[in-house]
Amino acid sequence: MTIRITVTSIVAVAAMAASACSASVAGSADVATDVTPTTSTEQEVTAEPTTESAEAPAGTPAAELPTDDPAVDPADDPATSEPAAADDPAAADIDPATLAWSDAACLDMLTLFGAYMEAPEPTAGPIDEDYAIENINYFDRFAATINDLLADIHDRAEPGIPGGQRIHEAYTDFIHAIGVAAQDGAIEMELLHRSGSAADLAAAIEQTQDSVMALVGDDFAAQFDDDTALTGAMEAAMDAAPSCALLG
Repeated sequence: MTIRITVTSIVAVAAMAASACSASVAGSADVATDVTPTTSTEQEVTAEPTTESAEAPAGTPAAELPTDDPAVDPADDPATSEPAAADDPAAADIDPATLAWSDAACLDMLTLFGAYMEAPEPTAGPIDEDYAIENINYFDRFAATINDLLADIHDRAEPGIPGGQRIHEAYTDFIHAIGVAAQDGAIEMELLHRSGSAADLAAAIEQTQDSVMALVGDDFAAQFDDDTALTGAMEAAMDAAPSCALLG
């Protein structure tokens, strides 16, 4: 159901990223060096050109004044018509705090997706120095992203419906577990990279990849299936939240 829109989307992303999170388990590694973090591209937004309407001669009656687009019915003009939500009783009944929480949670998922999908390209053979360092830095960055999300989540108002606190706590635990797995894995890989064997390092990389992917695909919302009132309210809020629509 829609209460699972976040985890359902994560599962899909996890499947897409499975190949990017797989690695061969043989190879060697030496002293770690820094790797330049992946850079993100910026999207340039350009404004549509505007046109000016011709001025009417002085004294022209208002009914005869020219319009920019005579074919547009004023009733259909988004600048003058009422928002659809205002005429939708179901949308009007959604608790504002629950709607805001749902929208923020879906924004969290979009951020998590972006960080998760920056996983290093898998190697065709035994792991090499660069691949080991890329994984250490990748999981370090991913854990930092999760920590930033958690800081926002802790300051966020919980859904304003009965059971909203339970949803908020379960969601916080879900995000926290992903961050712990990523950070612990990065620390272990760093230690093995400095003083462990190549086989142990390769195993640590693979284990961290598998652990994070499993947690990302965890259906934390399944525990609320029996509470139909709670799941129904969350479903309605997520259906109305703009950011949730971006998750598909």
